Amino acid sequence: MDVLGAMRTILRTTLVAWLAAVALAACSVASGPPPTSPPTNPVASGSVAAAGAGSTSSGSTRSGSGGVRGTGGIAVPNPSDGGLPPVEPTLVVARPGRLDTHPVMVTGLEARVEGSHAIVQLSWWSGVAPCSVLDSVVVDRAGATIALTVREGADQLGVACIELAQYKATLVDLGPLAPGMYTISALGEVTPVTVTVR
Repeated sequence: MDVLGAMRTILRTTLVAWLAAVALAACSVASGPPPTSPPTNPVASGSVAAAGAGSTSSGSTRSGSGGVRGTGGIAVPNPSDGGLPPVEPTLVVARPGRLDTHPVMVTGLEARVEGSHAIVQLSWWSGVAPCSVLDSVVVDRAGATIALTVREGADQLGVACIELAQYKATLVDLGPLAPGMYTISALGEVTPVTVTVR
């Protein structure tokens, strides 16, 4: 009986010591000082920055936006902010026939001329496959003005996808163009660019 009583006392003492250690650890974590300033690299969901000015160099033109971008609830920082390394987009190819297609806001627009063809690179942030897959790029041309719209859809509906942003890009060949100056725009926060076909 004495041995059993001694074991109970040891167990009780060990349990009390363990509970005290857990409570002390929880208090030290919870009692830290409240933050007095925002984090150095804040990411605000759903905010979109204004477009930057387009620039021209050696036949190619680029337009894009800065700041923090949001894509359907997925917050995405601009790699040029906060000392983050530059992000290269993943090149994707259109796969027509996706389900529940919708337009996507473009964040980058570059164009170059090769012979009589204008080649445009569009870049944007969106989700991952199979929920967000490039379906097509709609080209609307009215004279020397060309408007592009990226459309994405899903490979299949009713599946869960991780909420992870992916930086994507695709190339669009506008086909042979007659000599002249063309203005190219895209749906999104980008400045239209101008190219000259000679």
